[in-house]
Amino acid sequence: MAAKRGSEATGKQLLGAAGVDSDSKDKFGRTPLSNATEREDTALFKLLLAMEGVNPDSRDHNNRTPLSYAAQGGQDEVVRLLLAMEGVNPDSRDSKERTPIWYAAKYNRGAVVMLLLSIEGVNPDPKDLYGGAPEWLSSYWQAHDITTAGQQAFSYQKFTIVVT
Repeated sequence: MAAKRGSEATGKQLLGAAGVDSDSKDKFGRTPLSNATEREDTALFKLLLAMEGVNPDSRDHNNRTPLSYAAQGGQDEVVRLLLAMEGVNPDSRDSKERTPIWYAAKYNRGAVVMLLLSIEGVNPDPKDLYGGAPEWLSSYWQAHDITTAGQQAFSYQKFTIVVT
């Protein structure tokens, strides 16, 4: 509950209490780590991530992971922390076959898209269950070769993606 409300102090108190499961799931299958990620509470997220028994790649009832929520929210620091954790799949698919890069692209999180693209094995052109990909991401791949050395910039609507 503290993770849903974004209270680091309350989270510390609850997690310090005997018998509290720091990786428990709510009625949606969400863990405190997943909720802290979606609520963009980086301090509580770091506290939870450091706890023994917390699964950084937990899946909710929609098969979404904390990484997919962090990617959707454009949380560069949280994405980096999760990618550094053993067992976190950077190309995981949810129940609609959407990946973290799919969410980052859909919500115009250019820095997170580029970060995820730097990870070996991440599909650069993900399609969801319906065969769709975020429109600007598909257009980008058609217009640019991201494997070319040097720097390229691609502007779309209100942000610029720089590939180095």
